[in-house]
Amino acid sequence: MIAVFSGTSDGKKVVESLIQKNHQVVCFNATKYGGSLYKKHDNLIVYDETMDLDVLFDKIRAYAITDIIDCTHPFAQVISKNLMEISKVDDI
Repeated sequence: MIAVFSGTSDGKKVVESLIQKNHQVVCFNATKYGGSLYKKHDNLIVYDETMDLDVLFDKIRAYAITDIIDCTHPFAQVISKNLMEISKVDDI
């Protein structure tokens, strides 16, 4: 499963492209509005809230995430930093 962290219109395009190619995607958005932009799809799980690092680790492990795509806003430095930390962990 692929995790997409979205916060830009590019994130929505990436998610839609992955779904069209039959990938299973978990999309993380920091806001309810961001989460509301996605149409329901069998290969898509959408979160619409901010999560701390421990919760992100739990979600990534629970969904057996194999790839992480960061499409967050350039000013969203905390989440980008957290995603880089997560990507360094061997057992994910």
